[in-house]
Amino acid sequence: MILIFGSLIFIIVFAGMIFAFVDREKNNGGLDYAEWIGCSTNDLTLPNEFQMSLCGGDSDCVPVPDGNDQREPPIFDFRPTNLSRPPFPFWFEDLETAIIQSRVFNQSYNGASYDCDDFAGDLEKNLTVRGYNSTFTYVFCGRTRFGHAYTDVHAPDGTILFIEAQIDPRRRGIYANLDFNRNGRVSARNNTHVNNSLAITEGECAVEIFENREAAIAAGVRMD
Repeated sequence: MILIFGSLIFIIVFAGMIFAFVDREKNNGGLDYAEWIGCSTNDLTLPNEFQMSLCGGDSDCVPVPDGNDQREPPIFDFRPTNLSRPPFPFWFEDLETAIIQSRVFNQSYNGASYDCDDFAGDLEKNLTVRGYNSTFTYVFCGRTRFGHAYTDVHAPDGTILFIEAQIDPRRRGIYANLDFNRNGRVSARNNTHVNNSLAITEGECAVEIFENREAAIAAGVRMD
């Protein structure tokens, strides 16, 4: 009898833990991880200035390449993190806590001296120090003269999450959808820059991922 009673208590407690986890993942302060939020582009073919203005930054804060580089380095496919299925319990909450504690989003935006690449670079450094596999992403779309920088995090499940570093996650969404052609992956150059606005990798844009902001500069990406 005691064994049966103990087993029932264990089942009830375990079921309660599962329910609490599911409820927290589902509600989590009102955020729905099934949707791309915040800086996700409304038009997944090309980012647009209106959407970027909502993100609190300048849509051309990083210059678009102006050269005629004809190199064709390898392009790699990265699988975006599924916002409805965290790599492990409470992973998004822990990440957003780290972003809040970094306070990078509290910096004052200045188009001449501290803009999107500075935000993205500083957040990458903060997250790296905190143990995240974080890198720096440069995106440009030659036809629309769009250039922007994001922080990204390589999740434990092998996926990648792109973050708008200028936003306080307590105020609105921070995750950017760079799967412009909606094929379930983000095609990007890895630690390589091609100085040619037509050298696209994803949709009608180019995505280039670097170890950090300094590595992007060393590869030839123009910043401020």
